[in-house]
Amino acid sequence: MSSISLAQLRADWAVRQGFGVPAPASPVDVITARGWPRTLGGAEAYLSVIARSGALDGSVLDEAVERGELWVLPAARGCIYLVPRVDVPLALRWGWVTAWRRTDRDVTKAGTSWEEVEAIAAAALEVLSAEELTTQKLRRALPEGLVRSLGEAGKKVGMSSALPLALRLLESRGRIRRVQATGRLDKESYAWRVLETSPFEGVELPEDSAGLVVHLGRRFLQHAGPATRRELAAWAGCNQGQAKGALAALGAEVVEVDGADPKDPFHVLPDEVDQVGQGEPGGWALIPMVDPWTDYRGAMRLLAEPRDHDRELRVGGNRTRPIHQLKTTWQRVVAHEGRMAGLWEYDPEQERAVAGLFRTVPSGQLAGLEARLHEVTTFLRDDLGHGRMFSLDGPKAMAARVAVVRDLDHVVG
Repeated sequence: MSSISLAQLRADWAVRQGFGVPAPASPVDVITARGWPRTLGGAEAYLSVIARSGALDGSVLDEAVERGELWVLPAARGCIYLVPRVDVPLALRWGWVTAWRRTDRDVTKAGTSWEEVEAIAAAALEVLSAEELTTQKLRRALPEGLVRSLGEAGKKVGMSSALPLALRLLESRGRIRRVQATGRLDKESYAWRVLETSPFEGVELPEDSAGLVVHLGRRFLQHAGPATRRELAAWAGCNQGQAKGALAALGAEVVEVDGADPKDPFHVLPDEVDQVGQGEPGGWALIPMVDPWTDYRGAMRLLAEPRDHDRELRVGGNRTRPIHQLKTTWQRVVAHEGRMAGLWEYDPEQERAVAGLFRTVPSGQLAGLEARLHEVTTFLRDDLGHGRMFSLDGPKAMAARVAVVRDLDHVVG
C-alpha cells in the first residue's frame, strides 16, 4: 500500500464518521455505524447524532432508549455511553471487567464485603421485579437497616453505601438496566428496570480481558480506523500489550501515513484496506464537546492543520493550552472537510448557535455551515430547550464559551 498524507487520513476519518455522506436510516443505525456517543446529562449525545444525520426530533432518540434499541450504560474506561443493542453484551462485559480490580479494592477499603453487596442486590432485584424505581426510591423500599451508611471509610472511596455497587453488579449481569427517569437523555436521573431476557442470552463472549479487547478492537477499527495501538488502548482503557495483541488477532493491516510514528503505525481491518485513501473530505459538521470523532484520536493535533497547532484554546477556567498539546477539547468543535476549523456554542441570551472559525472563509463556502447552525439552533431552542453540555453546566460557563467563540477570526451566526 502506498503512503497517504495526514490530510487524506483525516478525510477517511470524516467519511468513517459520517460527515458529508448520506446518513443511515435512523439514529440507532447512525450510532451502530459511527460509534458510541457519551452521555453527560446534557445535549451532547443528541448533538453527536445530529452531526451525522442532520435535523433530529429528540423524542426519536429518547424513545429508542425506552424501547431498548439503545442502552445507557458504563462501558469503555467506566464512562457512560449510549450503546446500540447489538453491542450491549460486549459493552457491559468490558465495563465490568475493567472496573473490577479497583472496585474489589474499594469494597474492602469502604468496610463492606461482597456478601453484603450480594444480599442488597438480591433484595433490590425482588423489589424492582414489582416496579421500576430510581435509586433513591429503591433505597426507601428496601427492608429497613439493609442499606447502611459506610461512613468516613466509604466517603474516601466514593461509596456512601453498598447499594449503587449492588445495582451496578445486577446491571453487569444483565438482570436490570438503567433507563431515563425523565424519559430524556439530557438528564442524569436514572431508574432501574428488571429485564425479562438477559442481553447475554445466545451471545458468546470471552471472559478474559485480552479476548474482550479483540472484540472491542474490531468495533474500534470499524468506527475509527485507520487507528493506532495507542489510540485503541486509550479509548478502551486497556494496556498496550492487549491492544497490540488484538490488532494481531484481527489481522489488521498497517497503513503507511506520512510523518506517522513508525513504532505505532495506523491499522485497518483487512477487509477495509481498499477503502484507505478513498475518502472525499466531508462538508461542515458541528461536533459536541465529547464525541467519537475527537475521543477516538486522543490528540487534537491529528485533527487540526499544522498552522493551527500553536493556537491556544481554553482547558478550564482561564487556563489555555496549544492545540498540539490537547488530548481532547473543552469546547464544541467546528469540523470542515475532515479537519478542526473552529469552535461553536449555543448562545442562550440570543437563543441561537454561533460559530467562530480560525480564519476568514469566503461567504460562498458558508452555506453548509449556516445550515448546520440552523439545525442545531432549532433543536436546542425548540426541542431540548437548552444548550447545556452536562448536568452541572450553567449560564456563566456557557457565556464564557460563547465569548471565546466570538473572539475568533470569523464569526458566523
